[in-house]
Amino acid sequence: MNTLFRIWTVLCCCGLAACAYKPQGSPSPHPVTLSWAAEGGAGTKPTTYNVYAVPGPGPIPTMRSESCGGTTVATGRPLNSEPIAATTYSTSVAQGLWTFAVEAVSSDGCRSALSSPVTVTVPIQGDASTNVRVDP
Repeated sequence: MNTLFRIWTVLCCCGLAACAYKPQGSPSPHPVTLSWAAEGGAGTKPTTYNVYAVPGPGPIPTMRSESCGGTTVATGRPLNSEPIAATTYSTSVAQGLWTFAVEAVSSDGCRSALSSPVTVTVPIQGDASTNVRVDP
């Protein structure tokens, strides 16, 4: 049975190019799937997403950005190489403790603050893959 973790995504504007730590050379890759619900309603700008991860208990490095309202944004490279239009992302990471978070990017390039981070041990015992859920 897969274990779900909830992260609350804050969709507000910010504006630097995306950048968080990207793991290098995972000796025993293990599948991880992140999923989240899109937030917003009528009149909401189209959104894409970036996924961040760091080995260990975190935190994911951030800095304050004065663009789009002074939001605190991630400072490293996201796991995804292209913006994610869907509300799921699958990747593989080495086994061990990992911290994951997601940010939204509006159509005008403004980035949200990171969602609340979720720290999990990959793999979760008995799971074929590790699932991290992000809900609004």
